[in-house]
Amino acid sequence: MRCLFVSSFFLALSGIAAATGSVAIVQGSDTIVGVDGETLVTNSFAEQPSAIVKLTTFNNTVYAATYQILGSTLGSISAFDVLFDDLGFGPSEDYDSCNDPTDITATFDAPSPSYVIMTCTNTTLVVDPVTLELVQAVPTPTIDDIQIVRAVSAAAAGDYLFIAYQTKLVRGERFVSKGLLVQYDINSFSILGSKRIIGTTIYLVASTKRGLLLTSSGFGRSFFRQMELANLRTMITMRSDDETFRDMSITPDEKSLYISYEGSDGNTGGIRSIDLTASPAEQLCRDSPIQGSPVGASTVMDGSLYVASGGRITRYELNQGNRCPLTGTVTSVGESELTTNAITSMCTECDPPMSR
Repeated sequence: MRCLFVSSFFLALSGIAAATGSVAIVQGSDTIVGVDGETLVTNSFAEQPSAIVKLTTFNNTVYAATYQILGSTLGSISAFDVLFDDLGFGPSEDYDSCNDPTDITATFDAPSPSYVIMTCTNTTLVVDPVTLELVQAVPTPTIDDIQIVRAVSAAAAGDYLFIAYQTKLVRGERFVSKGLLVQYDINSFSILGSKRIIGTTIYLVASTKRGLLLTSSGFGRSFFRQMELANLRTMITMRSDDETFRDMSITPDEKSLYISYEGSDGNTGGIRSIDLTASPAEQLCRDSPIQGSPVGASTVMDGSLYVASGGRITRYELNQGNRCPLTGTVTSVGESELTTNAITSMCTECDPPMSR
């Protein structure tokens, strides 16, 4: 059975979605939601109010990066198995070396070692997915004259670990915020290379089949890049001037990528579809705006795409012909009930297109 789980503290969804098997998990302040639009089960999982930073999945387990709202901001990872009908956390671990967690991801790429990776303001933790024991703490690096503020995102594939950092560059009497991508050896955790990135809001997905996929937003522009894993050579860059990219999700077959975006008005958004079977990747289409500003997106095995936006969860049924979201449902999360309505999504052929 696929159930909708909501904790009893805060019901406003404000986070990223993750997925595994045939259930989608959407995060909120200290809320975890599994979506099928039919069942609502309330279940508090924390003695102290906690903020969920992000979720990731690995082998039917959902991992939540959290920190307590009151008192310490030390990072924690909690795990639960989505195969159970009830929402019950398994192991949970606090990490003294992590302050203010910012992101969490898991290596899904078969040739890669199996890790859960949590980025924090001051370090990045590589963790065993079964025991949650710390494998390696990757410190914030010192590179040239770059002032690194915090780690914001991570991904791993093949022999490589990638960490994106928010930085400040000194330009005369002012600071300029930009991003920095650092490449590490996944076995020795030594630095192999780095590359400066426009924008400070950065999301990463890595695959030995498709390379490193990166979105970045800042200074009124958003970029999508496909890069080679080994040398960070950019294969293609696409740019949008009227959107802020919020998250991206790759399908289990690694053929399609979906980028959730916030519109220029800050109140609407939608999904861009990217064809990863082309070399380099090609944009397919842009979905018409949805209600609320998207804060995350996730695909699932059953051929659906879930988008969290405000207090709503939108489920798109994906058209496998052109892999563009076409129709679906919108589920609103209330205090004690769910409201689900059918929608028709006006999917357009890259209107407007991202420039290269």
